[in-house]
Amino acid sequence: MKKKIEELFRLAMKAQEKTNAYVAFETSNHGTECLIMIMDDGFEADHGYDGWYEMDMFYPDERSEKEYQKAKEHLIRLLRSKRKAVTA
Repeated sequence: MKKKIEELFRLAMKAQEKTNAYVAFETSNHGTECLIMIMDDGFEADHGYDGWYEMDMFYPDERSEKEYQKAKEHLIRLLRSKRKAVTA
């Protein structure tokens, strides 16, 4: 699962750089979870997340594998449909 988490991190960084989407990626050295949170149209305080994906980094199970697949598909979909660069 570690390689898959690294793949998702690269996709998350690319989505942050190349789209207007809000993408948060969290891991910790305390615990085993990796969390990816996505708002497709950028951050909005009162808007729910369009994607919330939790995976176990070190003890992968069927749920983590499904979450990985959904997160990957979501990030790729963002990159394909919203190639507009963020301007700050």
